[in-house]
Amino acid sequence: MYFGVNLTPDHNLRIDSKLQLAFFTVKENRKRIWIPKNKYFCSIKLLDSKGLEIEKTKFGETIGTAFDEIDQGELSLINIIGVNTGGSPRYEMAFAYKVGNPANTRYLKMNGKNLILKDIFELENPGQYKLILRSMVFTKQSGSAIYDVIKFPEISINVVVD
Repeated sequence: MYFGVNLTPDHNLRIDSKLQLAFFTVKENRKRIWIPKNKYFCSIKLLDSKGLEIEKTKFGETIGTAFDEIDQGELSLINIIGVNTGGSPRYEMAFAYKVGNPANTRYLKMNGKNLILKDIFELENPGQYKLILRSMVFTKQSGSAIYDVIKFPEISINVVVD
């Protein structure tokens, strides 16, 4: 399984772009994945043209604070998005689809809020930047109470600030 980020036609992100992740499978038509809580789900940083890290906003500082702490998944680490009619928590789940299926786009949200770069980073100057993003999801074997952690390799994306 792997993931990517949907980009603008010029293959860049803009500062007001919603981060839109896509999870893909290679062999299976679709695979159920569970989305970890915000502090585990992704690690994100932005570098300027000199390689210096851009300061995060207060909101940005809450993202991925415990990304490196997870090696084994469990139910308590999965994001809760509501309550079922019986009162039990409703956990955030999605599907990774085979490459080419348009259904595999998912906007990143934290506490119901779309992730937009200008809300995450303190950006004051126009220019070229580099977004470094790592993400993880959980999968579960049928009949098992254990969730496997899938940590995706780091990706680097050009960001343009006008």
